[in-house]
Amino acid sequence: MNVKDTNSKILLKDQKNKVNEIQTQSAAKLSGDSTKRKFDKKLFFKWAIRVFIVLVVLGGGFYAYKVLSFTNAIGLKIRPEDLLSSFKEEPELKKDSSGKYTNVLLVGIDSRGEKSTLRNTDSMIIASYNYETGNTVMYSVPRDLYVPFPDNPSYYQKINAMYASGENKKKGGGLEYLEKTLKSITGLEVQYHAMIDLQGFKKIIDTLGGITVNVENSFTDDCYPVDGTQKITYYCGLINGKAQTITFKAGPQTMNGTIALQYARSRHSSDNGEGTDFARGRRQQRVIAAIKDKFLTTETLLNPQKILETMDALEKNLIVTEFTTEDIQAAVNLANKQKENPGKVFSFVLDPSIGAGKVLKGGNGLRCNLPGFCPNPSNPPYSVQSVAGTYPTYTELLTLVQLIQLDPQLYKEDAIIRVYDTGIGYIKAKTKTEELQKKYPYLNILFFGTLRSDKEGNIVYGSNSTDFVYTVDMLAKYFQTENKTKPDFITSNLYGEDLVVLLGKEVVKVEAAPQTDNQTTK
Repeated sequence: MNVKDTNSKILLKDQKNKVNEIQTQSAAKLSGDSTKRKFDKKLFFKWAIRVFIVLVVLGGGFYAYKVLSFTNAIGLKIRPEDLLSSFKEEPELKKDSSGKYTNVLLVGIDSRGEKSTLRNTDSMIIASYNYETGNTVMYSVPRDLYVPFPDNPSYYQKINAMYASGENKKKGGGLEYLEKTLKSITGLEVQYHAMIDLQGFKKIIDTLGGITVNVENSFTDDCYPVDGTQKITYYCGLINGKAQTITFKAGPQTMNGTIALQYARSRHSSDNGEGTDFARGRRQQRVIAAIKDKFLTTETLLNPQKILETMDALEKNLIVTEFTTEDIQAAVNLANKQKENPGKVFSFVLDPSIGAGKVLKGGNGLRCNLPGFCPNPSNPPYSVQSVAGTYPTYTELLTLVQLIQLDPQLYKEDAIIRVYDTGIGYIKAKTKTEELQKKYPYLNILFFGTLRSDKEGNIVYGSNSTDFVYTVDMLAKYFQTENKTKPDFITSNLYGEDLVVLLGKEVVKVEAAPQTDNQTTK
């Protein structure tokens, strides 16, 4: 018997009276249906704790606290003094080598049906929690990103096949192999992971009674496979299947499991930029967030049968890191510290637009639907790789992720910045712009020449008063100015940039001459 099993039995024994009470209440509610399975306290405790710890990291403590409140509400008191008295005083979740972050890998796997041996990771998200700021940064990794094998960097393949490669090398080693691959291109060390079959999404969503998703853009996909699994070529030709048309209108929508899966997986539209794998990655984030929100509603959390059904779906479709009892206490402590001051969550998609287009490159991004007009097979529409070339290193991405970790707000605003000379002189203004570009290489910064030649002082302002406030403040500090309002002599939106920097002549402070005796006022 391992330590985990021993500790779990001790914890369950301590909670025996409470759990028995819940069992009795649940059995009473379910007495009219003999087919309903009984409340399995061991299964419940195992999955409640696992979901709790993952949510602590993903939600910066706030959502995990709601799960903690739920367990208390139904009588399963998860308190350090009840569960963890034998542990060290201040246990912590596992951290990376810097001691600043805990990173969780979330994976959605594409199994293409029960009989298929295909095991492609259709979606990959790394969530990184910062202990110093209380913030969480989420990175969505494109499935068609070409990456080197971690144990043989001379060879490359799409990252969505790395899990299967790892499983082929060692049964049960797929996630570890994928984690090593992700570390080699992002520098992020993964401490915990959770993987779910995408078909499991459907079951969970239907069990929850559907989810509400705010559809950002309207789009139609004429090439969605009838069962969502058949392979489709670049020009919408099908292999062993038929296509169907699916349509989504912008705005909040309630979706069942089938509709939500269609929304999350569609990538053949030519409308509003929704025909890219990167747009699909953003939609998958919305679906994941909607599932989380629905699960954490009072309607769900206070319904024991709903919890049991959801855990049943998770049990069959979810692989989660094994947690120790010290992990449990650490998660409880973290949730308590942050329940009143939840951190921010920043989301990024690692597509060719990130880092001002200086980090990754790819195909044309839009699905090719016309025979004879498709890109060269060596650079298909969704392929993504480092700007370094066909057999690249990911130095630029490693550097950018490090910068995002340090200052996520700056890179989330991702402002288009234009610098103008309004008096300092063309050469000096251009030089200062180049210095700014060197300091912030992955921001979109350009010098746009001379606008005026008679103005004094520096001015930094945004296109409106609410967006890009953080970047405006950062640049105002950099250029040593308090002027952050659009001046009267600028009467247009210039070139539509998000943020404007005006470099004027140096303001010369004239000091008053000292008075002489003859100048003294009588």
